[in-house]
Amino acid sequence: MALIKLQQKEYGYFHRFRLPDNSVQEVRTTEADYLQLGKLNPKNPVMVGATWECSYETPEFDTPSGKLSDNQYGAVAARTDLQGKHCSSYYMVKLLNYSLCSVALEDIVNDELTTKGLEQIKLNNKS
Repeated sequence: MALIKLQQKEYGYFHRFRLPDNSVQEVRTTEADYLQLGKLNPKNPVMVGATWECSYETPEFDTPSGKLSDNQYGAVAARTDLQGKHCSSYYMVKLLNYSLCSVALEDIVNDELTTKGLEQIKLNNKS
């Protein structure tokens, strides 16, 4: 399966809130605000009339939204997480009818998703 490779620009940081009508609203935040959540006595995010569910970081790619679209992928650089654990490089992939998924670097060769990579995506998307 042929894919289009995009470059990772940076990381985006978001807070997710549940609204009274049960819909979800995500709000962009800063890296500093996100990182303070992992410290002693953090200041939890607040949105009037909503319940904070979680906060997360996500790689952003060279698109207007920072998100991958169908049949696009991008490499996520190796880094050290908040607990000091080394995280290896990997690819993020978006396929039609599948949610965004990560695969190992060897699962995409010359912009082609391998059979092993496709099976991994299918496995991660089972409900």
